[in-house]
Amino acid sequence: MLKILGFVTITIAVLIVLMIGAPTILAQQTTEWTTYYSPDYKFSFDYPDNSSISDLHGTWFDKSFTSQNVSFVVSISKSSLIDPYELAVINSLMLPPHQTILEGGVHPVVQDGIKGYYYLVMHHKTASIMAFAHFSNNGNVYSFMILGSNGIFDTKDLYKVINSIKFFD
Repeated sequence: MLKILGFVTITIAVLIVLMIGAPTILAQQTTEWTTYYSPDYKFSFDYPDNSSISDLHGTWFDKSFTSQNVSFVVSISKSSLIDPYELAVINSLMLPPHQTILEGGVHPVVQDGIKGYYYLVMHHKTASIMAFAHFSNNGNVYSFMILGSNGIFDTKDLYKVINSIKFFD
């Protein structure tokens, strides 16, 4: 009986450290960030220095940024007809079965004077949180799909990307 009680106590202690201590440990890791600037599409955002950057072939501008802490895809479509709010709402309602929108749904956000919309999604296959953000400026629609590390529920890096977005005329 004492062995079982000891095992349960150790298990609970480990779970507490993992749930409470892990984010603190991760928060202490320092990753340098660099600004990506596109003069052609008149926007910039920050990404971790240790990211690998890949060109994807889907829209006018389609790039993937992958690092240990956060990975994301930035897509730009040339269209002044797509409303970023409608895009966010439609996409949030069409999630695959392994993804669930988090409470609160679609939220407005203003970055560098440009109004956009974002929503958070629980990705059940990777046990992580994703963020989607959509903006419209200069006749372009900017879409960001940002995925946190597997098993990490800390949204700090997700918001760091969103908060670093800037637009230029």
